[in-house]
Amino acid sequence: MRDAAASLDTKVPDPPRNLGLLVDMINMEPKSYRPLPFLESLSIKHAYFPWPDGEINNSMPVKAPMLRYISRRLQKTPVSTTNTTKTTLSPLDLPEILELIFSYLDNYTTRRSAVLVCRQWHILNQNRLVREVTWNQDWKPSRKERALRKLPGAGRLYICHLGNGSHFIQDALVALLVLESEYLKQLRQGGSASAVNDNSDSSNKRTSTSTTSPTLYNFTPLRELVLYTAFCHETFIDSFPIPSSLTRLTIKVGYSHHAECDLSKILSRCPLLEYFCADTFGTSGIRFQLSQFDSTTTPRLPLRSLVLHNAAISQFELEALLRLTPDLKELKLMAMLRYEGEPYNWTWLFTFLKSINIILDKAHFSSLGLKMSAKETEKLLVDIYPYLSSERSLWTLDVTPQLLQTITSQPNTLTTLEVMWKATTNFAPKTCCYVSLAQAPELIHQYLCHSPYFAHLTTLKTTLRMEDMDLFGRSGYIHLDRGHDAILPNNENVSSTPPGPPQIWRCRGLRTLHIEVHAPGQFRLQHPVHSRIVFGYVARVCPLVEDLQISFPKDCQSGTDGHQYRIFPCLQLEGGLCLLGRLRYLQRLRIIYDTGCFVTSGCKEWDMNWMVASGRNSSQSRRKRQKEIESWRFWRLGEDRAEVIRSQTRQHSLETDGEGLNAIDTDILRKLQNLGLLMDVEEMMKEMEGTKGVQPMPLLEKLSFTYPIMLRPEEELERLFPSIFEKLRQI
Repeated sequence: MRDAAASLDTKVPDPPRNLGLLVDMINMEPKSYRPLPFLESLSIKHAYFPWPDGEINNSMPVKAPMLRYISRRLQKTPVSTTNTTKTTLSPLDLPEILELIFSYLDNYTTRRSAVLVCRQWHILNQNRLVREVTWNQDWKPSRKERALRKLPGAGRLYICHLGNGSHFIQDALVALLVLESEYLKQLRQGGSASAVNDNSDSSNKRTSTSTTSPTLYNFTPLRELVLYTAFCHETFIDSFPIPSSLTRLTIKVGYSHHAECDLSKILSRCPLLEYFCADTFGTSGIRFQLSQFDSTTTPRLPLRSLVLHNAAISQFELEALLRLTPDLKELKLMAMLRYEGEPYNWTWLFTFLKSINIILDKAHFSSLGLKMSAKETEKLLVDIYPYLSSERSLWTLDVTPQLLQTITSQPNTLTTLEVMWKATTNFAPKTCCYVSLAQAPELIHQYLCHSPYFAHLTTLKTTLRMEDMDLFGRSGYIHLDRGHDAILPNNENVSSTPPGPPQIWRCRGLRTLHIEVHAPGQFRLQHPVHSRIVFGYVARVCPLVEDLQISFPKDCQSGTDGHQYRIFPCLQLEGGLCLLGRLRYLQRLRIIYDTGCFVTSGCKEWDMNWMVASGRNSSQSRRKRQKEIESWRFWRLGEDRAEVIRSQTRQHSLETDGEGLNAIDTDILRKLQNLGLLMDVEEMMKEMEGTKGVQPMPLLEKLSFTYPIMLRPEEELERLFPSIFEKLRQI
C-alpha cells in the first residue's frame, strides 16, 4: 500500500490535491465510478441499513455487496410527498468511511490539509497525529518555559541534556513529575478511559465511535520519550523521573562514565512499555542489570522491542528477562560489550529463544570486535531469522559473499537492509577503515548495483566508500580553486586502460537512507568536491527518499601507511548541499560529522537559508549567492581544463558508459554527467532562483546539523545563524 501511495504521489506531488482527488472520487456517480472496488469486507457500527432480503445484525461484518447497495441508495430518487425536502446522502457523512479514506493519506497531507477542513475531520484524525514537544538545554529560559507549557496532552517528548548533572534540567524534571501526577489522577478518576488506558497500540491510535461525544482536545498521556544526554554519570538514568504512561522509551548517550542502569526498575515503573532502546555513541557503554525480576513471580511484560547498542548485560539476566516477554518481536543486541569479561554465547542464546517459542521479526546479534563463527551464523539464519522476513540487520565483520548469497537466495523480497559497524577497539581515536571492515562496503555496493533482490529496498542503513559514488573520478579536483592542476586518482592521467562503466544502485524506491561515508586511500584531503559528489549522487539516484542521514567519521585510516585523515562535509555553497533540493519528498535531513562536532563552521547564512522561504525570497541573500557563483570563474576554467585532459585518457563517453544499462539507468547516468562539478551547483541555483522558481525540498519538516535533536528548518537555521537582536539579548 505504501508503494501504491508513493506512485500516486509521483503523479500528483501536491499533497492537498491528493486529498481532493479522493474526495472527488468518492462523490462521483455510481455508474461512472464504483467506490472502494477492492474492498472485501466492511464493519459499520451504530448504523442500520435495510436489506432487500431481510435485516442485517449490526455486529455482522458487511460484505462487498453492501457497497453496491449503498451506491443504489445514493442515486437520486423521486420523493413521495411534495412537503419533503430532497437530500442527497454522501459517503462522507459516515465517520467509518472517513476513517477508511484517511488511512490512505500520508502524515504530511493529514496534518497540513485534512485536519484543517472542519471540526469533525480534526477529531477523526487525532488518533493519527502525535503532538510532539522538544526541550533543549541550550535554549533561553523563556523558550524552555514555553515548551514545557505545551507538554500536557503531548504524545512525544524530546529532551536534549548537554550538561553533566541533573540540576541543568531541573525545570524539565519538575514538569515530568507534574505530568505524572495528572496522569495518575486521571487513572483514579477513571475519566477518558480510551485516552488514558489505551495500551493496545504504541502509536497512539484510537478509534472513535458515534456513541461517544469527543471533544476537540482530550487528555492524552505522554506515550513516547526520547532522552539524549551528552554525559551520563553513574545513577543519572535510574534517578530520572520516567513517566509511567510510556509505551516507547529511547535513551541516547554521548559519553558514558561508568553509568549503570537497572532495567527492571524501568520496566516495573512503565507497565505499558512496548519499545525500549539504549544507544551509546562514546567509548564506553551503559551497564544494565536486573535486580527486581523473578521469572517465577513477575507477571508478563508487554515489551515487543528491545534494542541495545554498545551496552553490557549479563546473559543470564537477559535470558531471565526474555522469559517474561513472550510478545517480543524485535531483539537487537548490537556491538555488545563483555559483561565482567565474559563474551556472549550466541549459540546458547539462539537455542534458548527457540525453546521459549519467541519468533522474531527483527533481529541482530554482534559483539564488539568479534566475528561470528560459521556455526553461529548458520544457526542464526536457520533458527532466528524468519524465512520470509523482509528485513536484514547485519554486522560488518560478518558480511561475506557467502552470507549475502545465502540471504538473497531465500524466496523473499528485502525491503530493509541495515549493515551496522563499530570500530574494533574502544580506545580513541576512532578509526573506520580497518582491513577487517574494508570488505563489507565494497560488497554491499556491488550488490546494490547488481542484485535484483536489493532492488526492492525501501530502507538502507550502511557504510559506503566515496570512491563508489565517484562515478567519473573527479575526487582529485581538490586544488583547482587555487589555480593548480587537478590530482587525478589512481594515476588515471597516465593510465592507458579505460575504467569500466559507472555502476548505479538499483534501489530506486528508497524512502529511508542512512549512510556513513568512508574516505580511504586517495580521498585523504577534504574539499568541497567530495561533498558535491555525495550530495549529487544521492539526489539523482534516490529521488523518493524521505528520511536522509549522511554522517562523516571524524577519523579515517587509509590502511596503508597507518596515518589518520579527516574528511569534513562542506555545507558552504560550493559544497553542493543545494543539490539535495532535488529531493521533492524529503521530510527529514540530518548531516553529521562524528559526535558533538559542528559541520557548519565557516558557513554564512546565505549559504544555507535557501532551505526556507524567507531565504529564497531575500534579494540580499540571492545577490550574495550570485556574487559567490561569479567568483568561481577561474575555478570553473580549471575544471574544464581537467575534464579535457581526462576525456583524452578515458577513451569513452556517455554512450560507452551506458552500455549494458536499462533506459532508466541511462537517463540517470545522463543527469549525473556533471557529478562533482561546480556546473551542477550553478544549474541547481538557477532552477531555484530563476524564472522557474523551483522550490527545494518542499516537504522538509525536520533538519539537524550534528545536533542531537531535529528541529524545524526555520528553528535550526535560527540556531546556527542568530540575528543581531538575538545576539544582543544573549550578552
